[in-house]
Amino acid sequence: METGSDGGDQSRLRQLNERAVLRAVRGAGGLRVSELVDQTGLGRTAIEDLVLSLVERRWLTEERSAAGARGRPARTYRFRAEAGYVAGVDIGAYGVRAVLSDLAGEVIATARQELAPSDPRADRLDAADRAISACIDAAPAGTGVWAVGVGTTGTVDSTGRVTRSGAIPDWPGADLAPMIAVFALLQRHVVEGVATTGAKG
Repeated sequence: METGSDGGDQSRLRQLNERAVLRAVRGAGGLRVSELVDQTGLGRTAIEDLVLSLVERRWLTEERSAAGARGRPARTYRFRAEAGYVAGVDIGAYGVRAVLSDLAGEVIATARQELAPSDPRADRLDAADRAISACIDAAPAGTGVWAVGVGTTGTVDSTGRVTRSGAIPDWPGADLAPMIAVFALLQRHVVEGVATTGAKG
């Protein structure tokens, strides 16, 4: 990973190397520099530079073990799953469920709002707003929700508008993107639809 194609973007190459380091540390729970060298194929100097940058940006944290009979304490790097949080909301015919998790996927909070397929669109959107707000409010102080995703019964176009839904009569035409965009603290949002017929959400 240390060498790229001729004329390659060095900034992009560094991002790929950082991702390789983060992926390895996250998967293992904690790794030393020598272990990162083995797992990523990068040189020791490159690894030391990358982990220093990732620690400074709070993606990794450094933990020192007790010194042995000789030598300095071993430094282990751990992925900071608590650096940020992500939220997801599933809007179905019979309810809305929202979940907040850390960057390792551990669930921090959940919220649910019960609905019926015949409920009007505005009520369903309000229920989704309440559920996601409750989860976002549960994020620990001093942290942020980095992203939120929305899944729903039916088909959603590229603008976030529901175009078809067999399970919810009043759902086609619902615009999901603005509902998510109002959370100004979020850096990005994703809206997706799942094509189903008569599914119980």
